[in-house]
Amino acid sequence: MRRVLGFLALAMAACMASPAFAVTPQEVMQRMTSKLFASDGIGGKFAGSGAQGSMSGSFRMDGRRSYLESAQFGRQWFDGKTMWTLNPRTKEVTVTEPEASELRDANPLLYLRDYAKAYNLYFSKRKQKGKYLVLLNPKQKGGEVKAVEITVNASSFMPERIIIRDSHDQRSTVTVSNLSLTRRFSDSDFSFPEGKYKDYEIVDLR
Repeated sequence: MRRVLGFLALAMAACMASPAFAVTPQEVMQRMTSKLFASDGIGGKFAGSGAQGSMSGSFRMDGRRSYLESAQFGRQWFDGKTMWTLNPRTKEVTVTEPEASELRDANPLLYLRDYAKAYNLYFSKRKQKGKYLVLLNPKQKGGEVKAVEITVNASSFMPERIIIRDSHDQRSTVTVSNLSLTRRFSDSDFSFPEGKYKDYEIVDLR
């Protein structure tokens, strides 16, 4: 009996020490992104702060298409190719075909989509109860982004905060809340409704 108990104790210790039983940053990101991007559509609220100031508002997202609305910023539609940015103070709508980096600036959740190709993953040395803090370090050095930190809820595996450190060591922080993964959107949700803003000047930079 003692030999059996001793064997069981050794087996349990080996299992506890085995990395197969530990959650890795890759597993955290995979579980989170699978839930996010397998959904019909994503809706929620956001709050952001950085060198340019702060803003808060709501967003919706379907694949690479997105819509943002903020009292401080205005509104922004992106249909997968064209972006319309509405400024209510100047009554202008700027039209562009943004680069990938510009899209990530407008919608930080896009950092989560292609993380495996562009970043090496680590857990932060900082600890936060009930959270996973995942660091994304660019595989190619010298770019505009030095690091990204994602705070992931350990129970729901949903993102709660994104901190982006740029090449000038400036930090931007975006928190997301009230996430809904069961939203269904139409094409018109991501296209500029020109008929509603006939008195706005269109600045086409394409």
